[in-house]
Amino acid sequence: MIGDRDPDPHVPAALMALAGGHGRLLWHKSKRWASASFSGSRDEVAFEYFGREAVELAELALAALGESEIAVPGRTVADACVSWQRRLHRPDVRLVAVIDLLLVED
Repeated sequence: MIGDRDPDPHVPAALMALAGGHGRLLWHKSKRWASASFSGSRDEVAFEYFGREAVELAELALAALGESEIAVPGRTVADACVSWQRRLHRPDVRLVAVIDLLLVED
């Protein structure tokens, strides 16, 4: 566990589905979050994508992340954004991306 709560395994699975199932989870950390009206978590998820096809699919998914429907059982994704990404070309093409999410419990 990284963060102050056990990360929900549905979160990285839902994000991975946006990129056609490609990608390798590097880390997932989750911290409790609450406002006067809602409670949930702030999650940070990092992925690495290998190969031209996986990188191209990931780049398309990351570019559309703010408008994408991210299905996480029992939660609503209130916000999702790419906080960091880097495309590397040596020795092979790959992409590393960090995604920040605000999840509200249903």
